[in-house]
Amino acid sequence: MNAAKVKASEVKVGTVLSLDDNNTLAMVKKSTIVKPGKGGAFNNLELTTMSGRNMNLRLRTTESVEKVRLDRENYQVLYLDGDTVHLMHDETFEQLSVELANGVSMMIPPFVNTGDVIEVNPNTLEYVGRVGK
Repeated sequence: MNAAKVKASEVKVGTVLSLDDNNTLAMVKKSTIVKPGKGGAFNNLELTTMSGRNMNLRLRTTESVEKVRLDRENYQVLYLDGDTVHLMHDETFEQLSVELANGVSMMIPPFVNTGDVIEVNPNTLEYVGRVGK
């Protein structure tokens, strides 16, 4: 995993953090810097783990956290088989299967066809639009 230490004050919405020694990953949904009258400032974070669990985390702005770098890869949906999505990498043609966990589902408009490339908002898991074929 490719991670770097950053100060909690630098954590923004969309950042993926490694939360513990087990490499639990969570995406920041909301980040609010609070500067109380007494004491140091802190960052209130609303997170969603990759397993779909929501959690809150409060960090002093001077604390360090592990920010994870994610690489973007393009895959084509080949077919669905129950809760399993079968994908193919656009360049290497490598195939893989992904099991949808925690009842994850997504509404896709009926005009989207097999083989279309779509954009999905990773924060909300909502359909954004077609990108091409």
